[in-house]
Amino acid sequence: MRLRQLSVPALMLAVLPGMVMAACGTPGKDGSVTISAAPSALVYFKPSGNSSGSTIPVASTTGLAAGDQVLIIQMQGANLSTGSSDTYGDGVAGAPASGYLTTATFNAGFYEYGVVQSVTGTQITLAAALTNAYTIVAAPQQRTYQVIRVPQYGNLSLAGNINATAWNGSTGGVLAFDVAGDLNFNGYTIEMNGRGFRGGLGRALAGDTGGNSTDYRTVATKNYHGSKGEGLAGTPRYVWNQLADAAVDAGVEGYTNGSYARGAPANAGGGGNDGNPGTNDQNSGGGGGGNGGAGAQGGNSWSSNLAVGGYGGTAFTQASVARVVMGGGGGAGTRNNSSGNMSSGGTGGGIVLLRVNRLVGSGTVSANGADGSTPVNDGGGGGGGGGSVIVLADGQSGAIALNAVGGNGGNADPGGQAHGPGGGGGGGRVFSNAAVTATVNTVQGTSGYTVSAGNYYGATATGGVVGSAVPNSDPTLVVGADSGYECVPPLLTIAKTADVSGAAPGSQITYTVTVTNSSASKAYNVVLSDAMSVFTNFVPNAMAGANFQLVDSVSNPSGLTLGTATYSENNGSTYSAMPGTSGWETRLTNWRLTMTGNMNKSGQFSIVYKGVVQ
Repeated sequence: MRLRQLSVPALMLAVLPGMVMAACGTPGKDGSVTISAAPSALVYFKPSGNSSGSTIPVASTTGLAAGDQVLIIQMQGANLSTGSSDTYGDGVAGAPASGYLTTATFNAGFYEYGVVQSVTGTQITLAAALTNAYTIVAAPQQRTYQVIRVPQYGNLSLAGNINATAWNGSTGGVLAFDVAGDLNFNGYTIEMNGRGFRGGLGRALAGDTGGNSTDYRTVATKNYHGSKGEGLAGTPRYVWNQLADAAVDAGVEGYTNGSYARGAPANAGGGGNDGNPGTNDQNSGGGGGGNGGAGAQGGNSWSSNLAVGGYGGTAFTQASVARVVMGGGGGAGTRNNSSGNMSSGGTGGGIVLLRVNRLVGSGTVSANGADGSTPVNDGGGGGGGGGSVIVLADGQSGAIALNAVGGNGGNADPGGQAHGPGGGGGGGRVFSNAAVTATVNTVQGTSGYTVSAGNYYGATATGGVVGSAVPNSDPTLVVGADSGYECVPPLLTIAKTADVSGAAPGSQITYTVTVTNSSASKAYNVVLSDAMSVFTNFVPNAMAGANFQLVDSVSNPSGLTLGTATYSENNGSTYSAMPGTSGWETRLTNWRLTMTGNMNKSGQFSIVYKGVVQ
């Protein structure tokens, strides 16, 4: 019997990465740049209606074009229990009266990336449908989401500290970059400190009828108590623009049944209650905002020493690498003296979202909460909760720090007589993946202090609650379009081997085709094809009852599953399902496998099948 020498016709193999536009924007579209201020390529769009498909209605699409990457994020979206009792917030009896209801419509914090397919004057059309539903509801307990154009840089170098627009009640508060190459910090900081949910405004009020020192919510038109802060469940009527030191009047009651008094709505701090609402002169402190950890309670009322300070905002326990919120604003202290905007609550930290191929040099990323206001003669404002930081990268060279620290509560020691200081803000949230090594700080803010009393005068002595960090977050859990560094063309290599170099007619040969993705990009629509050797025929069902076997790499799994096979009898001119007539395997000239799923960067898999020597 003659031994045939076998050849492996590797040139007949092909892997087709396919089109990736549905999952990728345009990597490096905004160039390789050096910036020293807020980037102009980061643009915010205010939606004009709900969205759950591939279209988003907006007020204007100016500044947006096909191929842009956008971030869609639900900023506010939660319901509250709003009775004037200790069930305020989460509906659970007992102190603290804070929190939110986890109803079916609770969607605050969800976000995803999309790719713009086209724009009109008032509509964005995405290349793929949204995974989450995004909603708008007017006050009270407003729901808001926004659309943000994410800069797509080739390489980015910092020449100064960078921040972005603060939250204004409808847009801002989020800084997002996508860098296909290197992000070089050059020793600078990317920060959204004090640019999140705003604190309640401190207002000098002379007292009114109908109030009680134990109120949990009252309307803003009654002239007593302090304002609640802003948070994921809505915006109070009066807030403090801390960066500009300006009072903001929304003109409408921001929370159902009232936006004043000590009940803490979701992650926002409660306003301080006055010990004597009739004259509003027994001032207590505002509660701290929350996020990763809860905010602290504000201090007691002046002279009457009642424990009626604002409760701290709760922690946002649903946080993940795919769901984050800004730090809650601190509640205002109750006030009848002082001037300007004293006693106002501090602003929470904003959100920073970075997806980068490589982090270079030393630098800092932070989203700290701001301190509450210290008055001349009134209750102190609660500190803002720490914000949220997500840094996902494929590599790192240099040392970075990631911070989401809670703001401190305002002190209160006017004239040597103790008034209620503000509660400290809770620490924030930090997420990074395994390729990132960082020094992380999510410590809580301290509560304000009274020197004359020699203590915190009823404010939580330990301040807010420390936040949290997840250093091994899975980037694949982020919803929507991939980052730029994952979207560069994949580099796939192929090797085909046979288990023997020669065999007698009638012997079976095992062929192994191995595919490796050696780039930092995923591969989409992977199609693998092969031509049969002129010396062999295909052997059906030879792999445990199947025509083919997929062997995935253990150390670098491909993320693929065995897809649909088609076959050709005319040297690849046409392909069809397996022929039904007998003897098809002897006529087979080519086969093709369309794999299921997307191939991971650095992934590897093998396809194994058998042939019989003629």
